[in-house]
Amino acid sequence: MQIKHLACAAAMLAFGVAHAAPVSFQFTGVVDKAGDFGVALGAEVSGVITYDTATQPDFESGPIGPGLNLQLVSYNLTGIGSFDVNLAGKQLTTSTMGATIRDNLGGNHEEQIDFSGSGVKLDGLAYSGAYAVLTLATRPGVSDVLDRNLPSSINLADFDAPYFAHYGAVFKGDGLDSSTLTFNVTSITAVPEPASVVSMSLGLVGVLGLSLRRRRAFQA
Repeated sequence: MQIKHLACAAAMLAFGVAHAAPVSFQFTGVVDKAGDFGVALGAEVSGVITYDTATQPDFESGPIGPGLNLQLVSYNLTGIGSFDVNLAGKQLTTSTMGATIRDNLGGNHEEQIDFSGSGVKLDGLAYSGAYAVLTLATRPGVSDVLDRNLPSSINLADFDAPYFAHYGAVFKGDGLDSSTLTFNVTSITAVPEPASVVSMSLGLVGVLGLSLRRRRAFQA
């Protein structure tokens, strides 16, 4: 009976892992506005964004009025995804994460996706009210790069808006005490998700199944 329970648990784990769709993207950039973060202009930035593409949106709107064809989809990725940045050796982490996809923005952007994180800590020091964003946008007329779903792949060349096509920013403080760091995103590369968890789960199912068959044969 215990072997049956273990086999069921392993099978459920394998099923859950197989139906999740986690993706990770590593990005690099160059600081073009340093703000009050102790980071020099031109300093290198790197980071990783992780989320599950199977996540369903928590808010979605269609066209919002005559002549306004703006469509918006937002996702709460807290506990599902992560958004971490290395600012020239200073480690920035976030405790909450979200994503917003916009279509038919008008102006200089057609489609745009924003990844955002709050609950910011820089080298372990918490900054109240601080948040980080990474934005990718297409030029006017380019409307086939994004849809309502979180992207499973990202090609930086597709985001070619004339202004702020691919950039990141970190904001902290309020009023006169506020400060902003921005960086131009220079690359985004998919990080392959290890298949070891799936392989281990399926292997465990196989081993337990073989043990169960042997036990039945012995009892017969």
